[in-house]
Amino acid sequence: MQTKIDLRHYKKEWRIINKRIVELRKLTTQIKPPRLKQNEVIHRYINSKIESLLTDYKECPECVLESLSDKGKEIIRHHIQPASYKILKQISKKSKAPITTIIDRLIITPLLIEK
Repeated sequence: MQTKIDLRHYKKEWRIINKRIVELRKLTTQIKPPRLKQNEVIHRYINSKIESLLTDYKECPECVLESLSDKGKEIIRHHIQPASYKILKQISKKSKAPITTIIDRLIITPLLIEK
């Protein structure tokens, strides 16, 4: 029996993810891939990446675990203005997410995404 997990993104984000997966498939495949529904494209991609991850883990568990740790990550201490902090704290309470997560997801992560 399969275990279900929920991956949450906005519809717009899922469309972008789907588009990027289709682009990647075109770049890495000699044969024209079959036309699939959006969710099927995403499910197949995630499953293939999980299989790759499991293979990597079997070959070098330490490598996979190290890539998930914060080891080697540089910390930059940022100072937030009091008025901004007050609003971020409100957002944090309503979203039940730490302020660092809000800043990371909404400000930093988009900078890392290739356009």
